[in-house]
Amino acid sequence: MARVDLTLNNFVRSGITDPTGQSVTAANDAMVTNDGKTVLRIVNASGVSANLSFETPGDVTGLAIADLIPAAQATGTTFWYGPFETGVFNQISADAGKVYVNTDQTVTITAFRLP
Repeated sequence: MARVDLTLNNFVRSGITDPTGQSVTAANDAMVTNDGKTVLRIVNASGVSANLSFETPGDVTGLAIADLIPAAQATGTTFWYGPFETGVFNQISADAGKVYVNTDQTVTITAFRLP
């Protein structure tokens, strides 16, 4: 199944209304455009802990960069992740310029772009 392409919400000096996040499941995961100023709010209301990972497609002198795998996110919690360094997290071929977010549970993700 295709990844959910998350909508970026731009922070502005005059403020923004809290946007509604997008549902992401283990069956489709997500991706988001990243220029180094992307921050994600991830809400887990699945009823169980969610395991997330942020793919790092590159390597340094032939050695793979390990994916970012934070501690499991307990149900009923909200976590914030980012910003994501472009040279580490951005995809380099298919979906170039996007960060891949993987989950093993249904979560709600809201993507923000810092000014």
